[in-house]
Amino acid sequence: MSLWLIRCGRDGEHETKFLDENRVYLTWRKCDDDLSPLTSREAVRDMLAEISPDASKGKLGNHAAQIYAFVH
Repeated sequence: MSLWLIRCGRDGEHETKFLDENRVYLTWRKCDDDLSPLTSREAVRDMLAEISPDASKGKLGNHAAQIYAFVH
């Protein structure tokens, strides 16, 4: 069984949207497209590198792993 902790933004700023739409969303900056076509962690990491070119490799890898697990 998987258990996820879902935060509604850093300060809960997306809580109303989540509740009103009965959905949860990733709230990473500029990460607002359907990510299901990204079929590997590497593809997610590449997408993140495009929108955050100054991020470290470690940060990109960490975020890519989290996003990929959530999406798939």
